[in-house]
Amino acid sequence: MKGILIDPGKVPEICRLPDTGQELERWLGGPMQMRKFGHCFAALLYSRQAGAERPNRRYLDHWYCGRLLIVGCRNNRLGSLPKDLARQLAQQWANVEVQKT
Repeated sequence: MKGILIDPGKVPEICRLPDTGQELERWLGGPMQMRKFGHCFAALLYSRQAGAERPNRRYLDHWYCGRLLIVGCRNNRLGSLPKDLARQLAQQWANVEVQKT
């Protein structure tokens, strides 16, 4: 699936991500947590265990640490991000302090 990879200290990258939850957890380095975005059909995937010492991005008064992934999410099913939404979210998440749009 197409999504966004965000490693600490790096610019978000639109890329091909694994299609299964097990593979996504391997990419994240631990059990996957999900935070859905209310304004669009997308979700932030992160692991509380992986990279806890490496703050990555701050969003809505919460620090997310380690590797982050943003994927499409509709009806609690993960999928590819549409190109235009992927570009918009990659730009929005380029800063350490993410502004809600």
